[in-house]
This record gives sequence, C-alpha cells and structure tokens, in this order.
Amino acid sequence: MHKFFRTVALGAIAAMAAAPLVVGTSAQASVNTAGTTAASCNAEARGACATVDGITSTGDAEIGSTLTCNYHLATAYHLYGRQSNVQYSWKRSLSGGRFQLWGKGRTLPISADMLGYDYACFVTIPTAINQTREGNSELIGIVQGTFVNSVAPTVAGSYAAGVALPGRALTARTGTWSDPSGRSFSYAWKSGSSVLSTSTRFTPTAAQLGKTVTLYVTAKRSGFVAKSVAAKSVLVKGLLANSAAPAISKGSCNAVTNKCTTITGSLGTWTKGSTLKFVWLLDGKIIAKATSLSYTPAISSMGHSLQLRVTGSKANYVAKVASSKFYVVGVAAQQ
Repeated sequence: MHKFFRTVALGAIAAMAAAPLVVGTSAQASVNTAGTTAASCNAEARGACATVDGITSTGDAEIGSTLTCNYHLATAYHLYGRQSNVQYSWKRSLSGGRFQLWGKGRTLPISADMLGYDYACFVTIPTAINQTREGNSELIGIVQGTFVNSVAPTVAGSYAAGVALPGRALTARTGTWSDPSGRSFSYAWKSGSSVLSTSTRFTPTAAQLGKTVTLYVTAKRSGFVAKSVAAKSVLVKGLLANSAAPAISKGSCNAVTNKCTTITGSLGTWTKGSTLKFVWLLDGKIIAKATSLSYTPAISSMGHSLQLRVTGSKANYVAKVASSKFYVVGVAAQQ
C-alpha cells in the first residue's frame, strides 16, 4: 500500500506548491539515495531541497534505524544566520498527495508503528531578512530491517573438524551479526528435517550415529526480518575400541646359520565388526614384503627394532591406529 502512496504523492509534489505543515501537498521533490550529495540534489526549482542519511541502497529506511536530514541550497542563495536557524520537519505521506506532520527536528527514529508508510524531510532555510527557501527530500518507505551475518555460527565440542561423538556435548556459538542490541537468538539442531534440540547445547546419541547434524541460529528482533544461518555440519561417528593391543611373539637369530626364527603377530581385540589392516615396521619403516602375520626377519635385522602396527576401521566410526611394543630382533625379551 505505501508504494501506491509514494507514486501518488510524488506526482502531486512535482505539480503543486508548498502547503500547510499539518496536512497538504509538499514542495517540489528531489531524488536522493543513500549518500546523496548537494551536487546531485535538484535545488533550482525552489532554491532548496533536502537529502536523508540512514536509508538503504533501495531508498528505504529500516525499523530500528535513525534518519538524519541534510539541507541544500542552490548556488544563488546563502544561509542567513546560523545552521541552527534551519527548521526541519518530517511528514507522513497520505493519499491524494497530502502529508501529515509526524515530527520536528533534524533526526527521525524509525519505529515499528511507521512500517508500511512513506515519509519525507522538509526544510525551511533563512536566506535573508524575512526571506526563506523551502524544500524537501524524496519519499522514504519504511521497511522491516534485515540482519547481516558476517561470521557464521560454529559448533564447539567436536571431536575433530566435522566430527561429533555420541555422548559428547556440542555447544552453539552464534557468530557475528549486525545490530547487536535488542535482538535475541533461537537455536535448532537438525538431522535432515528432524529437529533434535532447540537448546544451546546438544549431546548426540547412538541414534545419530552415521548421521549429519546441523546447527541453525536464528536472529530475531522487533521490526526485523528473522534470519537463520547454518553452521558447518558435523557427522556423528563412534570411536573404535581397542581393548587388547597388538602384540608380537619372541624370536631369535643364529649368527652361525645366519637365520632368524619366525615371529608371529596378534592384531589385538577391537570393536566388533571392525576391519583391520596391519603393517610390519623395522626401525619405524614399513617392510613392504611383510604381508602376513607370520614374519621371518633377515639376519641383517638382528639388533633392530621390529613392530606391528594395526589400523582399525568401521563404517560410521573414527579410524584408530594401535601398535605392538617394540621388539629388538634376536633378543629374547620384549623391550
């Protein structure tokens, strides 16, 4: 509705002279947008006009903001007296090109009851003794404010980047938002379309194992359009248990025969259903040809450290690596 008023009023503004302050038609309007300067303000028709700071790039004002009026004079005129002698008034646009006085003063706070209407700033500027020039800004529509999120929400308490664990609490971090005063936040932890929690903290359970959980933070404030922003999702995974570590058997080497006895490895005890892969290491380096749990060291390995390393994996679980104790080849006891 207010856009219709704006169109009708602007047509009347351009066609009619100044009218009474309380209700009537305005002086000729000038076109302005955010940041308009005197150079682009058409002050020639009546010698004066006004521009307004605090509006959006679309020429509207958001609830919660404050507008500031600036006067401009054509080059043929000069301000008579002090700037404090300039009079400012704000008017609401009515149907039929009429205006209603809304307030006086250079600034105008925008409140929720102004939503949907158009307003203009009017200036009366003394240019000589008993002489003034009058002008006004273009119409400014009042719209709901919008939040801007410059730093996205995050989730604290993850096991690792992008990974959450059942039983470990996650905490919402709201991120950075515009208009920090007077707003509130709401939270939603979701898996797909299902809302798991609306608290600032959420603890995944085994029911979410293998599922993605996403935190949504919504900023709210009277006069603003609520805005929801998602944090990076986390995947709920379990931790593999290795209740018995890998181990390797004892062995010996004979310097006369230049042979070492076969050493056997044990993978240890893992979470049921785990897939296990292993490598043998000599002095920390993988022995490429050692592909069996039975390994016979070469005599050249005597005195060097042997170890069995096992990697466990399972769908929806975090992979885990476990290693046996070091064994010095040719020495009977474990080291």
